Amino acid sequence: MKSERRYDIELLRILAMLSIVMGHCFAIYGVWETSLSLELSSEYRLYCGVNPILIYWALPIFTAISGYLIGYRGVFASNSFNYKAFVWRKAKRLYFPAVFFSLLYALLFHREVFYDIRLLSRVFIDGQGHLWFLCMLFLLYVLAYPVYLLCQKRTKCWGMFLCSMVICIVSCFFPLGTSIFTVFFYQVFFFIGAYIGGGHKARRPREARSLWLNILARGALYVVVFYLLSVIKESRFVTCVVERYPSFLFFQHWFFRMLIGLFAVVLTFPILPIAVHLSRISQRVSSLSYKIYIVHQFILVGLLNSAVALLMDLHQVIPLLFPVVLFGIVFIASLCISFCFLQIPILKDL
Repeated sequence: MKSERRYDIELLRILAMLSIVMGHCFAIYGVWETSLSLELSSEYRLYCGVNPILIYWALPIFTAISGYLIGYRGVFASNSFNYKAFVWRKAKRLYFPAVFFSLLYALLFHREVFYDIRLLSRVFIDGQGHLWFLCMLFLLYVLAYPVYLLCQKRTKCWGMFLCSMVICIVSCFFPLGTSIFTVFFYQVFFFIGAYIGGGHKARRPREARSLWLNILARGALYVVVFYLLSVIKESRFVTCVVERYPSFLFFQHWFFRMLIGLFAVVLTFPILPIAVHLSRISQRVSSLSYKIYIVHQFILVGLLNSAVALLMDLHQVIPLLFPVVLFGIVFIASLCISFCFLQIPILKDL
């Protein structure tokens, strides 16, 4: 049976993808060590102010969308559900592309990986660059059904959420790596999304016209709460606690991310479902959003490595709009490459 097309979820996925691309364009000021980032190191505050507010919203939302669709479509509760086939589909969709493009990413930008067997083996576990998220999401799908069965037999939903929250909070005390370890952090957003999606199966869609003001208000509230939590995180009291108890260093960072991620999910998903219809262009962008996510960092890092002088000249001409213009360049180039993928049989179904 053909599943119902959810244009509101597609729109949400587009917004999350664009937030990640834009957030990475601001990362030139603070996280990637290139000659350009060294030149722009004085603008590090711009990175701190914009990049996290986009990324800390988008990653939990992406994870919650995955769980939401599982719950909304009743995938695990279906009599025809086949776990092995489910895992194989997710491996073809997430894990195999993550490994393939991670090897390509390493070949282009981090060739030292191929001279160290430990680094190379981590590519197959954690991915490379931004592709860690795909490996983590695949592992989440693998673990989701056993957790669902356990909760069905042993406890009710409150037990699942309690265990999920405890695991997430405990993970904040440790130096999280990439996919294998961050799965303990992001699983809470997945299961919350699944719970919300299951409750929306019988919910009537709302009209989009009456919701835009509500959406703008929720966005403004997210920004305000984000910066309030940021102030608390960097307060003198918290800093003193971390200095006295170094084990709280990771807790300080990841607990903040957990709080703002939960707040992002709580603000975003209650307004769904929305009776919205996307234009033909938006539908095409939605269908290519996964491909755009995969290739955008190739374009961005390639520019940072090979066109530094040109980017510096562009920054001097339009310093305030530079990240926006860079975002436009990266997005359009990623969109064009994604269209080219449609002509390659092995890549067109990404």
